[in-house]
Amino acid sequence: MPSDFKYSDKRYNRDRYNRLIDLKGVTLFKYLKNAGTRIFMRIMGALHLDGDLTVGGNNIKDRSGKTVISFNNTGGIDKIGDDTPSSGQFLKWDGSKAVWDAAAGTTYSAGTLLDLSTTTFNVDLTEASAQTIVAGDYVLFLDGGTTGSHAKGSINDVATLFAGTAATTGLSASSGVLSVSDLHPVGVDGSANQLLTDDGDGTVTSESKLKFDSNTLTVGDGSDNLYVIGVSDVSDAHGSRLYLLSGNGNGTDKNGGNFTFYAGRPTGDGTPGSFSWSGSLQNASSGDTLRSDATWMQLGGTSTTYLTMYSEGGADISDYLKVSVAEHGATEIATIDDDANAAHLTLDIDGDIIHEPQTGISKWFRADNTSDYLMLAIGGNGGAEFTTVDAASHAADITITADGDITLTTPDIQHSTSIKRRKMTVSSSIDNDHDGDVVYFGTGSTTQGEICYLYKDGSNNPVWIAAQANAESTSTSLLAIALGTDPDVDGMLLRGMYTLDHNTADNNFGDPVYLSDTAAGNTISAAPSSNNDVVRVIGYKMGNDDEIWFCPDNTWVVVSA
Repeated sequence: MPSDFKYSDKRYNRDRYNRLIDLKGVTLFKYLKNAGTRIFMRIMGALHLDGDLTVGGNNIKDRSGKTVISFNNTGGIDKIGDDTPSSGQFLKWDGSKAVWDAAAGTTYSAGTLLDLSTTTFNVDLTEASAQTIVAGDYVLFLDGGTTGSHAKGSINDVATLFAGTAATTGLSASSGVLSVSDLHPVGVDGSANQLLTDDGDGTVTSESKLKFDSNTLTVGDGSDNLYVIGVSDVSDAHGSRLYLLSGNGNGTDKNGGNFTFYAGRPTGDGTPGSFSWSGSLQNASSGDTLRSDATWMQLGGTSTTYLTMYSEGGADISDYLKVSVAEHGATEIATIDDDANAAHLTLDIDGDIIHEPQTGISKWFRADNTSDYLMLAIGGNGGAEFTTVDAASHAADITITADGDITLTTPDIQHSTSIKRRKMTVSSSIDNDHDGDVVYFGTGSTTQGEICYLYKDGSNNPVWIAAQANAESTSTSLLAIALGTDPDVDGMLLRGMYTLDHNTADNNFGDPVYLSDTAAGNTISAAPSSNNDVVRVIGYKMGNDDEIWFCPDNTWVVVSA
């Protein structure tokens, strides 16, 4: 304190002491405690206290006596200026002074992806909702690691970063999508169209003998049996077709590759697996699908292997053809009709039928009677013998009916055709019915049923002309009955049973029949009697409906009257 500092009611000489007052640990105005005593200090500069400022009262007032700050006895401030603060208020500068602000402070709360713990906000990514990530979305990352600045990048950018260079990584990126474009950088090598397989340890191998090109799968190569599975293109006429092909022979005179199906093997008393072929069945007239998944053929069996083909493409599995192969190759072919006996078997062969039984013996019999049968025995020199057997009697007849020619041929004059007993059947009551020996030979305009003789024209060609017993020239040569209008097409009956179309009287079985002398081509029951008539028997009566046995006599008599 300056020695000339004096207490008075006047102000201290401000001009002289208009400078810094530095009170270092000195109790200022310690003895000025009497009531009403005031100390006026005008600080024109800075007031530096290098110690405590102790106020004996509870207020600090300005020179007008107005309280500026009011203290309580517990170290708190009760009042600043005229304002007494309420709970929760805070000081606020109103532009000219500090005042208590009655407004409450801002309250903060945690939004989506944030948690608030007291005064600390924490990021909580578990609150994120599931969304579909698209190529244009962005991700946040630290540029340069944990100490780098944050940045954002699109999914496209990330995919491109991961892909790198295709020649190095084998990857390509497009619109945020990573794809494998080249496997060579990762050690997979091979030629075009080879398929990839896993070796079992994650190693990928390009198979040189397993290729797929467009619509064809090829197994093997030129040094192996080649197997091909192909699908042809769809057309207007049909859907795509699947075909399986084993390998062709590789080289000159080499065999083609085998094609084998394997079904599962059974265990114990189980049944082996079978193959089934299925398809759709449609009504041919309407095109409606009758069965969308019809089994029309099946292959299977146990001790006997069987192949079953069902009727109408699987429409009725009770009607079928079954081929069974048992022990020693014993084979049975059966047709089954569960409703009737119409399961016919027709062989329509555009080529040869070759039958090669090991013993040379083949038998045919009914399923319900194996004692009656037809047997074909082939001898060592190719000689063949047909035998029919009726175990109970002798009714094992053979009937051959042909809608065409039946020809028995031997190679030369040293061989012949032998029929031990030839059965001639009497013709019926129907006109022109016949049974006998027929020659297809000669020309002429004939009428069915008339008796003709063989003549030669001026060019020495054979001609058939209606015969008549009124002259030797028209009755004594070879005779035959015309079977139609064209001899070499319809035939001429030389001998046999015939039903004439004109009356030969009744009740005269066995009587001779003569060539008529009055009507060309006809017969009569009595011998001709006119001069120069030729009496020639041409047959004998066999019935009352003009049936005759036609056998012209090789001799004749000329009437002389």
